[in-house]
Amino acid sequence: MALFNIQSNWTSLLRVGMMSLSEDELRQVGAPPTSVRLPPEGGGGYLAYLASHHHLHCLYLLHQSLHSEYFATRSVVWDMPAHLRLSHWDHCVEELRQYIICNADSTAVTHDWVEGLSQPAPNQGNPRLCANWEAHFQWQLDRQAPAPSTPLTNPLIKGE
Repeated sequence: MALFNIQSNWTSLLRVGMMSLSEDELRQVGAPPTSVRLPPEGGGGYLAYLASHHHLHCLYLLHQSLHSEYFATRSVVWDMPAHLRLSHWDHCVEELRQYIICNADSTAVTHDWVEGLSQPAPNQGNPRLCANWEAHFQWQLDRQAPAPSTPLTNPLIKGE
């Protein structure tokens, strides 16, 4: 698949950014009431994103690192100093490692003999039980938060 087509798939998956949770939703997910509030003019609510979005973001960053010659002029991540970029990638690898361990997929991957290969090849076609991605994505999309008209300020930092 051409890199451009792959890029449009990523763009589609990552088009939702931050979202807003109501006070009831905040309670339902067990988040503290001290969570960051969005300004009332932007609809209010509590600033959030789904972990699945963060995992995809991390996977996309790793994808970009594999194709640095293409993304070096097309992605803001390449504008960061190298040590920050590497730190971000390390964070992403750790985040994905934790996710895989916490949500271990127990789908059995069998192997087949393939002509021309001396070793068995994994058969990735075995059935999986998957979440309803469209419903998951729509839930997030329905709560998408508009970008604040003014930057959020941290009340814990004096003078900000």
